[in-house]
Amino acid sequence: LSAAHALSVLAPHTPSFLLCDGEGEIAELLLIKETIPEAHATIPVGFATILRTIALHAGVGHEELPSLLSLIAHPRSAIHAHEAIRLAEDECSRALGRADAICHSYAPRVCYIIGDGPEAAWFADALKHSPRLRLALPRDFDVQIVSTPLLKGHLSFSERGRDAMLGLEALYARDRFIDADSQKFYV
Repeated sequence: LSAAHALSVLAPHTPSFLLCDGEGEIAELLLIKETIPEAHATIPVGFATILRTIALHAGVGHEELPSLLSLIAHPRSAIHAHEAIRLAEDECSRALGRADAICHSYAPRVCYIIGDGPEAAWFADALKHSPRLRLALPRDFDVQIVSTPLLKGHLSFSERGRDAMLGLEALYARDRFIDADSQKFYV
């Protein structure tokens, strides 16, 4: 809820949205309508699931996965790595489709995915391409990633600090409990 409040303050022109936090084993989706939480869903697929699926289909161990992920951006990267990402996105799309019920009462035009790293982009693609969600959401549905670089204009992060959810929680605390002009938060 604190992240939803912070996003309502950061994007006042978008009072209704779907919020997705998938930075672990599960994904939490929260439907916000006119800045008020309307519905919630939990699905058993998060960023960690995507990474495990990529490792499985690429035939690499957990220790080798960071190297594989760094090579994917290279134009000559292995085709099997790209295929593994596609398979992981497909798995995630099917799981996200189970959350279509929260959009029956109201279908937002924007979804904010909280996350840093390539997993957030893969999760965003999976959300956009979920067949069941496409039926429940408007054609002009937009998915935006909320990451620490996006929040740097509002917060100061330590050099090691890369935690968008923590940043949103700090913005919530600042907005609710501290005069925004009097103090900066360091995350």
